[in-house]
Parts: sequence; C-alpha cells; structure tokens
Amino acid sequence: FFSSRRRHTRLQGDWSSDVCSSDLANDGANLFCFSDWRQLPTFTDAVQCGGWVWRGLATWDKLHGRPMKGRFRNHSEYIIWATRGAVDEQDVYPGSIFQHPAPRGNDRVHETQKPEALIFDLMAMIPKSHTIVDPFMGSGTTLIAAKKQGRKAIGIELQEEYCEAAAKRCASELAMGEDRHNSD
Repeated sequence: FFSSRRRHTRLQGDWSSDVCSSDLANDGANLFCFSDWRQLPTFTDAVQCGGWVWRGLATWDKLHGRPMKGRFRNHSEYIIWATRGAVDEQDVYPGSIFQHPAPRGNDRVHETQKPEALIFDLMAMIPKSHTIVDPFMGSGTTLIAAKKQGRKAIGIELQEEYCEAAAKRCASELAMGEDRHNSD
C-alpha cells in the first residue's frame, strides 16, 4: 500500500516538476488539477514537490452522483490550485464551490470530461495573455473553452482515440463558431 502511494506521488511529482521547469509554465502560471478524495493527499504533496506553490482547494459539485449505501454520495471532485511563483492576480472573486452538472449521454465523450462552464470559471483566474496548457486533454473541453474566450491553448493526450475525439470536437466547434459569426 505505502509503496504504491509513494510511487504514485513520485509519478505525479515528476510530471508537475517537468511542467514547472519547462517553457510551458512561466512565472505566475496557474495549475488546476482535478482529484477525487482518495488521491488528494498524495496529489497535493506531488504538486508541491514539483516546484509549484499550493494556493488552495476548491470543489466541483457535479450535482448528481451515484448513491452508495452507507456511504457519502460520490458527486464531487477537488480542484487543487497552485502557481509557479507569485500569483498574477485577476480582478475576480470566485467561490470555492463550483456547481455544474457533469456531461452526460451524447455530450459525454470521455469518462472524466469536465463541463465547459467549469473550465470558464477557472479560466477567469488566469490572465488573458497566458497560454492555457492541458496536459491531460481527453475530449478537448479545455481547448474548446479557450477558443470560445479567444485564448491560446495547447492540449496533450497520450491516447490516440481521445486525440481524434478532441480534434473532431474542436473542428465541430470551429465550424459552429463560424456559422454563428456568419449569421450575426
């Protein structure tokens, strides 16, 4: 058990250190990581070991969850917020609980897909001039949200099927955006 936890912490620390020390993260960069309660302690340690300054914790309330007899209903994820160096403060005052339903049915492409509205809420804390980097792109929601806000974004995904799904979603969103723009 402890060996597995140490290995997990080291793996998380390795990627967060790689991002922190690369050109992808300038001073003042924000890092938002999603975690369930089981990985939360090791993930926050790994983020700090990776050279990031842990700034806080928020909760994504998915509004719906699996009922679990004799246990808490599983309907939330934690958002670990960290920065590389000092905070580049924006004139926003977000709460620490974000309530957005998780994508469902045909709207859900990836098992850990986040709703665009949640990504918009988090992006409000990031200066418009910063490039958004999603090292676990999945279905491309972060890229789509960034495009809708006129921001630059980079997505990284190891699984080819999700790269293709994200590319398809982004292309579809671009086409819909052009249609909306042309009808104005």
